Amino acid sequence: MITGPYGLWLRLTGIALALGLVAWSIYVIVTWFQWHEIFMVLRSADMRWFLGGGLLSLACYWPLRTARWWFLLRQEGIAVHPARLYLFQVAALGMSVITPFQSGEALKIELLERHGHTGRAAGYRTFALERCADLLFVTLAAACFILNGFASGIEPRLLLAMAGIVLAMLLTAWLALHRSHRFSHLLAAARPLAAQIRDPRTLAVVVPLTALAWLAVAFGWHACLRSVAIDLPIHQVVALVSIMTLVNLASLIPGAVGVSEAGTATILAGLGINVVNAQAGAFTLRAFALSILVLAVLHALIALLFRTRTGRL
Repeated sequence: MITGPYGLWLRLTGIALALGLVAWSIYVIVTWFQWHEIFMVLRSADMRWFLGGGLLSLACYWPLRTARWWFLLRQEGIAVHPARLYLFQVAALGMSVITPFQSGEALKIELLERHGHTGRAAGYRTFALERCADLLFVTLAAACFILNGFASGIEPRLLLAMAGIVLAMLLTAWLALHRSHRFSHLLAAARPLAAQIRDPRTLAVVVPLTALAWLAVAFGWHACLRSVAIDLPIHQVVALVSIMTLVNLASLIPGAVGVSEAGTATILAGLGINVVNAQAGAFTLRAFALSILVLAVLHALIALLFRTRTGRL
């Protein structure tokens, strides 16, 4: 917990950033979105791209995330059957779609603890390392896009706004950690984590799996956008995924509802996409996110049925 004037300043900064994003998204959605034209584009969407590409993306993404988690747990001396980890991972990723800061993903650690596989400390160390790897990837990808954005023709004002959001998030997070009176305790708890980060074997496994998982997400987004006639190069889709992940985290809104749609449509329009198609593309990505939740529920129902019939999972 952060106390004193710095704590108050950090809380106010975080609240101001979140409220600013929400206010901006409401303004954009109310004044800019062309609802009738959006629905016409969505009605003619190519479902082969949306369903086929989306499902293929998730069929790669979930096993990659499970493999990374399985490896990190083994590094902690925790052995769990991959099939069970897969179900926990899918359930947690489904929850992350509708929770602020994607915090629902921590559900998988609680599921592990509940089923007697590990204590929370070891589980959350692996979760922290996963979050560090993910944030590092999306931050570097977003930074590369912003630095090269002028060459792509995107409006400088939009680039500066995106850069400001990313820098504000990083600065607030650093100050929050540095000014915490529990900083020394956090450092002590993080020592095993730091040892893993310095381990070449861990880096050799975690870094490629993280990159491949985010590329799988980018492919899913690419397929969804193709369904409404938006064909972007994959490097721009990776950048879009990265920037919107950071913006959605900064919003602190469950599922980043509204913020995600406004931000995605704005960036797509800045890349030269027709405004109506850009707005329709934002809603196809929302539908893709909701499909993750639906499929997570289906996984849970299938697992429950299997457990009922066989008595094991």
